[in-house]
Amino acid sequence: MRKWGVLCAVVLGGPVAYKYKKSGCVRNESYQVAIQESVDVIKQHKQVHGYPGLSVSVMHKGKLVWSEGFGYADVENLTKMTPNHKLRVASISKALTSIGLIQLYEAGKLDLDADIRQIVPNLPEFKVKEPETKNINTNENDINKNIDANTNTDATPSDSPPIKITPRLLASHLSGIRHYKNIEEFLTNTHFSSVDDSLKAFINDPLIHAPGSRYLYTTNGYTLLSKIIEHAASSPFSTFMTTSVLQPLGLFDTFPDENEKIISFRAKNYLLKPDNKALATSYLINAPTVDLSNKIAGGGFLSTSKDLALFGSEIMRGNVVKSASKENLLWKSGRDGEGKKTGYGLGWFVKGRKKRVGERKMISNRVWRVGHGGGAVGASSELMMVPESELAVVVIVNLVGQRLDGMAWEITRAFLRAERDLLEDEEDRGEEGTENKKIVVAQ
Repeated sequence: MRKWGVLCAVVLGGPVAYKYKKSGCVRNESYQVAIQESVDVIKQHKQVHGYPGLSVSVMHKGKLVWSEGFGYADVENLTKMTPNHKLRVASISKALTSIGLIQLYEAGKLDLDADIRQIVPNLPEFKVKEPETKNINTNENDINKNIDANTNTDATPSDSPPIKITPRLLASHLSGIRHYKNIEEFLTNTHFSSVDDSLKAFINDPLIHAPGSRYLYTTNGYTLLSKIIEHAASSPFSTFMTTSVLQPLGLFDTFPDENEKIISFRAKNYLLKPDNKALATSYLINAPTVDLSNKIAGGGFLSTSKDLALFGSEIMRGNVVKSASKENLLWKSGRDGEGKKTGYGLGWFVKGRKKRVGERKMISNRVWRVGHGGGAVGASSELMMVPESELAVVVIVNLVGQRLDGMAWEITRAFLRAERDLLEDEEDRGEEGTENKKIVVAQ
């Protein structure tokens, strides 16, 4: 049985640590080793990948057990990163949007399998044209490296009968709606005044494949989904999300990223530019200014690591949507036309499997976990959750193009080990209690 020291939200001492001890973090000596191991992991990754700043938060069984910032939120002004800094959460926005979708479904306001052209009658008729594809990218974390032409919008649509796309297909990336056509779409600084305005960029393009036949990750699909949500909710998408999802959950630091607004604790965005004189080195520069109004549902929210950890925790604890909706919709992998699992439910990636009898303490890559990662201009993010342990881990960095799932998994494993030791301590205490009872009886 391990013995633990005492450590709360911030490992490092000094005035900064004192500040965050008032942030709602739970003191529990059982987490010390997990936090210290996680700090070591973060420092290693930060050194290797050059993150300007990083924010991390962990919630376990409804309690905030760790929340800390590393590096800088603003490099030029030497502003330290904190868990209160707001960063672009990129495609974790899709997980947020999925909750609004399911709430409408549970309220009987939206049929997940209805034809979206019946929900929004003015949508155009969809046509399929199978294009030649190359290096199709289904991971938005790598979008800056490889947008590539996964579509050929110059192709002439085939003469086919009307095609049915459903909210379920949109949410599970099985609709055939294309992703970004090129890097210019990803870096657009054009402001879109409404969801209808955003749809104009792709709504008339032919589908990449027949709906339901293939998995193709697409942020545009979530922009279209936000239009469906607007009709079902009889409310603008951002308004509905704020009043029905974010505020009821207490996510007051989560909202659409708007350039013109003055937002306290907004972190700066960066990217690494390759040094042509020395290919092995890169240097940090400010990320270009972009406008995310065309993809709020799929990649346009700002948040803090603390808010997102709370979001994940509340879902796992059953305070957001019904258990059946989580099990059978959000966290159940979709299947393509050949019946193969896609590893993606409705707004959530799904990995591993549930524990079997006798595997309560199992810690391996087979552990059932759900979540989402993403990459935005100037930021990368990862939300990783283990529902059976009610464990939520969130990592966000203010640097584009970073894969954070490996680091998040290392942190998750550290806290799963802490949970295992807690279980062993409980068992030991139970055995000690039984022995004491036997002694009393013997006397």
